[in-house]
Amino acid sequence: DSEQQNPCISVPAEDKAQCEQMNVWLDQKLVEWKPKEYKPMEFGAYHVQASDGIFVKSNAETDDKMLDVLLETNANIIVLYVRTGSYFSQKERYDQLINKIRISGKKLFIGARFDDIKMNFDDYDKALNDYTKNIIAELKPDYYGIVLEPTTMETKYGFDATDEQWAELSERIAKLSKQLSPATKTVNDGHKGELNFLQLSSDLASIDIIAFNIYDSNGIYPKYSGYLGKGDLVGN
Repeated sequence: DSEQQNPCISVPAEDKAQCEQMNVWLDQKLVEWKPKEYKPMEFGAYHVQASDGIFVKSNAETDDKMLDVLLETNANIIVLYVRTGSYFSQKERYDQLINKIRISGKKLFIGARFDDIKMNFDDYDKALNDYTKNIIAELKPDYYGIVLEPTTMETKYGFDATDEQWAELSERIAKLSKQLSPATKTVNDGHKGELNFLQLSSDLASIDIIAFNIYDSNGIYPKYSGYLGKGDLVGN
């Protein structure tokens, strides 16, 4: 009970001041962001060992152990960032893991990922189109992360694209996804340096969910002034 009242009680001494400061900030946000009415919220847990480039360095035993850990959290959704090459090279392993996720009663979030090779925007467009036809059409996840941090993808793969290009691509892919897997919810996400892309995404009819990747408190309080601009940019 004491730890629930003060989550910083067991934090190491050198980190306690920072923990207390963040806890006060969070308490303020619970008041500021209090909704008019409460609705059920789903929590997702990221299976990092079976995602992206780590998957090929891991194994099926680790998949199961990590899934057991995530299931203990009572999360509603298990998140996998699946690369096309990894899926088809170890399809049986992935299918077994995904089957266990579904048997457990959890929902499945698949985020699009590709191998670490340089490509231009047209290449990325084609890769995402193929991904939707080959991965999403087969797995039919509950959620499909289509464009996840566009500028991060640009840096990773070595090209530049406008927010408008990313928005057009994600809308087209979302429509394709809905044809191939009608029950799958489509998702775009971005960090606080990508607010314009997220704003554009909010106007796309085929995108069901907009997600914010918030890594720190910059740009989410009224008195903020910094590289993002001024004020509560995320709130606005």
